[in-house]
Amino acid sequence: MSLGALTLTNINLPMGMGMAGGQTSGGQTSGAATKEDGNTILKQIATNTATTVAILSTAVLGTPGQQRDKGIELWRCDHLLSDNPSFVGVKHLNRLDQVLGASEANVQGYVDGLMFNSKGFLVESTCANIFLRTEEHGWLTPSIETAGINGVMRSLLIHEIFPQVHFSLATFPIESEMLCDVTELFICNSARGIVPVTAVRGKKGDGTMRIGNETRALQSKLSELYK
Repeated sequence: MSLGALTLTNINLPMGMGMAGGQTSGGQTSGAATKEDGNTILKQIATNTATTVAILSTAVLGTPGQQRDKGIELWRCDHLLSDNPSFVGVKHLNRLDQVLGASEANVQGYVDGLMFNSKGFLVESTCANIFLRTEEHGWLTPSIETAGINGVMRSLLIHEIFPQVHFSLATFPIESEMLCDVTELFICNSARGIVPVTAVRGKKGDGTMRIGNETRALQSKLSELYK
């Protein structure tokens, strides 16, 4: 099977395999391996006839430059991040929550999605940190006291970029209702830089926002210092 520049041939997924993925010429493909549940699978294991089904989804990513210029839309994920204070801020390899969130967003046709914890607070996207602005609070980035990654770009923005452009910034527990008041929002990581968000879509309603002047100023300062 061929997906853009990615060619998959003779796929043999062993029992127990959880996830496969790859890059195509114009996007990203992700996949999940699954099996039937219950007594059926027990019988299949006993007779060595268990089968694995590969579920693949693709999403057009665009280049990082296009994303930074035009912005992207995000899906509001229903899957919640697990709270684990022991791993807070650490970029570890147990990324199942993010994999499930990304799969949910991809199925809906989005390249990324917002993720919340069990208490309903915004934490991050499936692969990036988040910064947002409201008229009442100014610039905020979610608190990561119980879940989330303290990414390299997040740290750089907090300690260097925001101070240099003289924008106030607070680390704050962000409830989902606050998204209704957002005037600017972007995601960031070390691979893509600052990517503006133009809309958040989801089952609980949609919200749109512009790519504001302050987001552009942050992009410019980042580009100026780290070309």
